[in-house]
Amino acid sequence: AKTSGVGVAVVDQWRTTGHSEYSGSGRHFVTANWEQNDTTGFEYQGGQMTESSGVFTFPSTGKYLIRFCPGMTNSQGSTNRALTYFMPEIHGARNGSDFNAVARSYASNDDAGGEYYVSATVEFFWDVTNTSNDKVKFGFYVANGMQTKGDSSVQQTAATFVKVGDT
Repeated sequence: AKTSGVGVAVVDQWRTTGHSEYSGSGRHFVTANWEQNDTTGFEYQGGQMTESSGVFTFPSTGKYLIRFCPGMTNSQGSTNRALTYFMPEIHGARNGSDFNAVARSYASNDDAGGEYYVSATVEFFWDVTNTSNDKVKFGFYVANGMQTKGDSSVQQTAATFVKVGDT
């Protein structure tokens, strides 16, 4: 194992600013409403992540812990849907464009009678060796329509990036 003595070199956190609805089953990505955390008490350290249409670019090479935690509800299209399951995912690309799932988590509920809230955290260590080509984005695979929760002052659907060492 290579150690660098860097400690925690980068800390950054992002969130969605509003709710987003996703209809139908299948894979969906969170592409809109991202902002860097600007709540009093948060302060990024080191370089900042950048984001475009839900694709995140790293400020420097190194080993990053990436965490995605979506807040979700089974209410979509004014209907409480039978969610049955949702799988939050982190997708990574080494060439800037060909994304594949690198981490997945699971949550479920099978009752459509009321509105239910679910959340599951997924995380992955990504060895960023090229800041032009190594990218990540966040999404989920669902069995039915649903909604992600978002807010401009409270973390509800959020991503955290922590650089813990050199590549």
